[in-house]
Amino acid sequence: NHGRVSATAVRVVEPVHESVLSFPDELHVLVCDDLKMNRLLLKRSLKNIAVECVEACTAEEAIQAAGERHFDLIFMDETFSEAEGALLGTDAVREIRRAEAAKPSRRSVIVSCTGYAEITTGGDANDKFLTSKRFIDAGCDALWGKPIPSHVDGSMQREIVRLLQHKILASV
Repeated sequence: NHGRVSATAVRVVEPVHESVLSFPDELHVLVCDDLKMNRLLLKRSLKNIAVECVEACTAEEAIQAAGERHFDLIFMDETFSEAEGALLGTDAVREIRRAEAAKPSRRSVIVSCTGYAEITTGGDANDKFLTSKRFIDAGCDALWGKPIPSHVDGSMQREIVRLLQHKILASV
């Protein structure tokens, strides 16, 4: 599947700032959050760069969606208190990574988006805040606290490009 990555057409997106960013022409995204408003805000932030944006409101739904098709980019909340799901986002990430192990060329970029993350490493397991180590150990490629990076000033787009470029370079 290396040919698909190297031959992928790109679409240019111009954020508010003068920098120009390139995204794969067919970017498929899964947004998983129990709060409909959070899913809506993230989808709106991605509307100029994602060809398809699928929603899931539990970790279980995210596992099912990722098992049915490949997503280039997955945004995963950690807790689902407003939904019926029993799993955490990190549980879903582990399951998705296990399934991807059979097809390493189809590895999704997974960004955990959570309001409970302390963006540091280490810490005690009994801390009320989760640490980035927990997310990295689960298989996340990045951890974004909430509020997420701004799509208005281009910081979200730059971070997505960086993550996708890292994925492309790792697959070559």
